[in-house]
Amino acid sequence: MKRLIALAFTIALAPLAWAADPPGRVARLSFVEGQASLFADPDQGWEPARINSHLTGENSVWTEPGARAEVYFGSTALRLGEVTQLDIVRLDDESFHAHLPRGTLAVRIRDLDPRESYAITTPSARFQLRANGRYRVDSDPSRGESRLSVLAGTARMEVAGGYVNVDTGRAVRVSAAAGEGARFEFENAWSSPIDDWALARDQRVEGREAARYVPPQMTGWQDLDDYGTWRNDAEYGAVWYPTRVEAGWAPYRYGRWTWVRPWGWTWVDDAPWGYAPFHYGRWVYVGNRWGWYPGRYTARPVWAPALVGWIGGRGWSVSLSSGPANVVGWYPLSPYDTYQPWYQANVVYVNHINHVVLPPRHDRDHRGDPRGQGDRRGGERQDNRDRGATVMPREHFGSRRPVQSVIAPVAGEAVRAQPVVSGTAVLPSQSEWRARTKPAVAAKPAAMPPPSAPA
Repeated sequence: MKRLIALAFTIALAPLAWAADPPGRVARLSFVEGQASLFADPDQGWEPARINSHLTGENSVWTEPGARAEVYFGSTALRLGEVTQLDIVRLDDESFHAHLPRGTLAVRIRDLDPRESYAITTPSARFQLRANGRYRVDSDPSRGESRLSVLAGTARMEVAGGYVNVDTGRAVRVSAAAGEGARFEFENAWSSPIDDWALARDQRVEGREAARYVPPQMTGWQDLDDYGTWRNDAEYGAVWYPTRVEAGWAPYRYGRWTWVRPWGWTWVDDAPWGYAPFHYGRWVYVGNRWGWYPGRYTARPVWAPALVGWIGGRGWSVSLSSGPANVVGWYPLSPYDTYQPWYQANVVYVNHINHVVLPPRHDRDHRGDPRGQGDRRGGERQDNRDRGATVMPREHFGSRRPVQSVIAPVAGEAVRAQPVVSGTAVLPSQSEWRARTKPAVAAKPAAMPPPSAPA
């Protein structure tokens, strides 16, 4: 099964893989009820789905009987019913293309840009979602049928020689018998239990305070109000503070590092709220507490795999109880630190990430000095490094063990003695990581049917 899926994605998406410029948005697995599996790495195969896992082109989600799952990118929500396989074929700044081999998918689009294209295919049809609204796609391969229901919005279905429109309150059912062309017929749209569940999920985020400070296109903002509070700071403006964290907690310490193409090393946080604060904005230390500063309001914030700085180098070694060990260290960037990606990215992408986090009243002072040198807060880089540095043995970096379980106790003086370096100078390459990490056995989901290739 692993080889079939890997081959299918390789054939269908060869031009997409390892694109020179990474997209500015990534999907998040935001909710799972029951058992679900995720396919993101051909070498790992199907794995148990984790909240905050990243989904992009060439990734799939599967739900077991009785399970449900929710995926967000920006303000768009994808809700999977039970026994559903969703293949994300393409996800970038201007397009979303998914394939639904079987099952039910509810889609909620809130902020569709005129330049964006949304397409969902099934084994027998191709649908385009063309406006904000609520949609449902059902795919039943055993009967050779697909159905698009438009509860609100407008869509179209591609047919030989053109397309047909499907407007609010209407549905189109497509069937394709063996050896025959596809047939379709219109009917009235009706609301199913997954639509009712999706509507309830939408209503839970209405009127949230976070919507005053972050744009709807910032993936993961919906959970902030449930786990933290907003306060106005004289230096930064609106800052969000988590209310329930462990003693000694620091950003980028409770979670794990994983490899996500095309960015490479990417942070996956353990906290249920741990998505937006680790892929947008910056962290600040105010009043003996860590707070998240989302940056200035921008309609389309750019996603980053982890907003951290790296310390030490490949030769950094410390003494542990088990003996000398090579270690890797990082710390959360402040609004006055320059983000330096460890993957290939264009200048516009990097400048956007760095520019939007400067507090407004310091923008004029920092246009020629993005690190804030010479400013009264120019030592912020050292402040975040000294208070929030996390160090772990290099041999465990990228393993399945959570970071907090293998932290190397390093004195603050030793951290301060290490230089700040680029990620490319300290991070293990993918080949190095693969060589020392035993791949997990690809576990076939209990009810998983034979895999189908993305259309």
